[in-house]
Amino acid sequence: MHKPEITRYCPFCGTKIDPPGARYCKECGAKLKE
Repeated sequence: MHKPEITRYCPFCGTKIDPPGARYCKECGAKLKE
């Protein structure tokens, strides 16, 4: 069993984070908290 994917959004630009485990926003490059 795996954890359900939780949709996350960048707190700086609002872009959806994909994949959910990403450390950086692909849109604005902001470092994300786990």
